[in-house]
Amino acid sequence: MQPNLEEQLTIIRGAAAACMVIAVVPACTGHLDDQTDVRAIQSANAAWDSAWNAGDAHALAALYLPNAVTMAPNAPGVHGREAIRAWSQLYLEQFREINRTHTEDVRVSGNLAVARGTQETWTYPKVGGDSAYDEAKWVVVYARQADGSWKVLWEIWNSDRPLPGAQAAAQPGPAQTPH
Repeated sequence: MQPNLEEQLTIIRGAAAACMVIAVVPACTGHLDDQTDVRAIQSANAAWDSAWNAGDAHALAALYLPNAVTMAPNAPGVHGREAIRAWSQLYLEQFREINRTHTEDVRVSGNLAVARGTQETWTYPKVGGDSAYDEAKWVVVYARQADGSWKVLWEIWNSDRPLPGAQAAAQPGPAQTPH
């Protein structure tokens, strides 16, 4: 059963609050945003694009922790590396995609990092149907591994485009931006 709108908003608010806490905590610690770590996170994002664009669900799953959670738009969260692999495999059997990730910000504190950015995605059905283009934004929380590598702990993304039939929301101007 699909979550109703209120349940979806509760999930989104919870994820946003968790990401904000993780993003703010580094400002309170002494070890921040080491450029080696920032570059490693940017490389991890590029590896994600490479695996996804190749349609390789196994390589993609290797980028996630065993207890990772991915939160795709219009779908329940997917919990665990193996479930993420299976979900990705099913999707990639139906569609070929070209994804371009643009990392806009990375914050690192200790063994956690938060990356934020945008992406462009071109989707091509493998059997019939129209192709599609989407622009989206995303937040990924990474955890440093014992070997120094970074793996996805949580990720969430959603489209910048309005739902079919819906009017696009007005962008807040400077006077409308909450303080």
